[in-house]
Amino acid sequence: MHPDHRQEARTRALRKPKGKLQLIDGEQHHNVTEVIDISPTGIRLEVGTPADIGTQVLVRYFDGEVDMQLNGMVIWNSPSPPGAADPARPVSHIVGIKLTSPTLLDVFL
Repeated sequence: MHPDHRQEARTRALRKPKGKLQLIDGEQHHNVTEVIDISPTGIRLEVGTPADIGTQVLVRYFDGEVDMQLNGMVIWNSPSPPGAADPARPVSHIVGIKLTSPTLLDVFL
């Protein structure tokens, strides 16, 4: 797995959001299966398919009332470590996103 170089304190996601999270990479929409951790400058997500390193992305959260997007860039990705994924789920990938609009981050915390 790629080393994560964020220096800020990270918040582990203890509960799933009520709405839906997606990682949007151009026309591709990756469903987020888990938010692993989040900091003011980055977020680590588990997704079903990898996104290319260097790609500008949107992290989108939406439910019946809220639809918001955070801008970011994929700085690394790797397959989930063995045993990390639920055996009932298909293979997943961990994606590291550097956020470029962290002022909206409070909505996720």
